[in-house]
Amino acid sequence: MSDLQHHDTSDADALIASYRRDAILKNIAASLIALSALLAVGWFIFGDSVKRAWRAYKLESAAASRRANMTELERVHAELLPRYIIGASNNYRDTPTRLEELRAALAREPALLELTNSIADDLQDPEQLVERGDHLMASVSDWNKFMDAAGEPWWVDANIYLSPESKFFYLKTYKILADFDVMVGDSPYRTRMAARADSTNVVESFLGHTSPRQDGAIILADRLYDFSLREVWPLLGELPEDASPRARAFHAELDREARATMNAETLELLAAHSASRHDLVKTLEAIRSRRSCGSKFSITDLPWDGMPEDELDLLHKYAERDRYADCPSIKPEEVEIIIESSQKLRDDDALKTAAEELVAHVAHAVTIHEARHAADHKTAEAFTKLLPCTRCDELGLGRSARAELSAYLASFSSERSGYTALFQACGLDFTRPTPHVQALILILDSLDASCEAPPEDLNTRARQLEVEFFGRSDTISTPDAKYPTSLELYK
Repeated sequence: MSDLQHHDTSDADALIASYRRDAILKNIAASLIALSALLAVGWFIFGDSVKRAWRAYKLESAAASRRANMTELERVHAELLPRYIIGASNNYRDTPTRLEELRAALAREPALLELTNSIADDLQDPEQLVERGDHLMASVSDWNKFMDAAGEPWWVDANIYLSPESKFFYLKTYKILADFDVMVGDSPYRTRMAARADSTNVVESFLGHTSPRQDGAIILADRLYDFSLREVWPLLGELPEDASPRARAFHAELDREARATMNAETLELLAAHSASRHDLVKTLEAIRSRRSCGSKFSITDLPWDGMPEDELDLLHKYAERDRYADCPSIKPEEVEIIIESSQKLRDDDALKTAAEELVAHVAHAVTIHEARHAADHKTAEAFTKLLPCTRCDELGLGRSARAELSAYLASFSSERSGYTALFQACGLDFTRPTPHVQALILILDSLDASCEAPPEDLNTRARQLEVEFFGRSDTISTPDAKYPTSLELYK
């Protein structure tokens, strides 16, 4: 082979190698372009989820490393955060000032400051509220996760109100009073007891709360406090002559359940003042009843010691103003009953502690109810799907009614608080066909009972109904070591 031929062959090999390198580079470039496009599409689809997950990770890490540096959290939850949200939701002129006050209080907490800014961004345009709803709720969830990881006793519950006329974002803030696990069968479910920290006018219509958005159950001490003092305390002594048929029907069993778990001296103290409490309750009911004739005056549920002394003069003024009115806001004799009853309660300082112990006792019934909700959600996704239930289809029970049927039966099965649970449930407004009412009516019909004639063997028969409807009746127990013996209100 000549030298010329050898040179030509070498050039050909080099040319082929060059083509191969170009092809490889083109393939790599095409792959990178495809990968970039795929990542872009993936980020478009999953970007928010990735960013939320990363933000949650950063928040938990920040909380764990800054537990000793948390500052002004009480003021943030009780005042600044609710005040800003009210301003932003109502487009108040001083909303920017409110936001800056909140930011200033969180200056040493960059993780919470980031969440605050995210919430503020989502509330900028009211027209985008629904579209930004998931992102807003995710920010609130991250806020709660941060508090939890930091070991701080604060919790925020938020929602979006929607109606044909308006839509707005609102929240409620709470201080955690107790945190423990409730056993449903062999499985633990986190339960927290909380008292309202904010002073907004949003009032809960329920005693407990469980949802897919939160970790476990929340028991609302404020509502329990009102219910315990208004409806249970007056029945712990001698039965009042004007007691309602429902109160008469449950009086003996409520007293028995209380004596089985509460301190005897505490119960004696509550019984000794039950008549004063009953007089207060009846007087407030009479005042509210005059709304039917046009009165707009009302007194909300009173604390353990009755009407605050600094408000008594105002009652006298209203009574004097309306002395000869056909529909008075308050009558002079009603003022005297309120003053006399409040004085009797106020004279015994030990009553405050006794009332707080009563609230913890009554809370047990709600705790069992909410633990069953939490278990049903974990095992059967009962908040989003139909809970498997024999006969529920033929009886026309929807998702919410099935969930309430399960929770009510579980609470009625408790030997410790079953009658207290049924007594509370019987306070529902039966004229409204809610899922709670639908479930309760089915239970009462199945027991051949009523709210004026509860069954003598409630616990046993409720367990039988659990098996009949759901094929199980799990033992639900609270930990004696961690379950609170009293619940002191935050405010």
